[in-house]
Amino acid sequence: MVAPMALRILLLEDVPADAALVERHLSKSGLEFVSQQVDTRARFEEALRDFVPDIILSDHGLPGSTGPRRSSSSRNASPPFRSFWLRARSTRKKRSSS
Repeated sequence: MVAPMALRILLLEDVPADAALVERHLSKSGLEFVSQQVDTRARFEEALRDFVPDIILSDHGLPGSTGPRRSSSSRNASPPFRSFWLRARSTRKKRSSS
């Protein structure tokens, strides 16, 4: 039996702790993957060429970049990539200063 190839995941995320959280959840699910985290448009475009991901997981609220523009970059790459946007929802309560 041939072992399945690891899924190549490009994480477009500017907060390293958030990227680690995504990777931790993927690992817990049993998914076999390798990932690369990038935090700028230039690094994103470089990773599309050099890392050649199977899918892209992108921070929905990444400063300085919009979802449609990132999506356009991934669709225009050869081969085109699947993109998914992640949106974190904090469960932390605001602390009141007393």
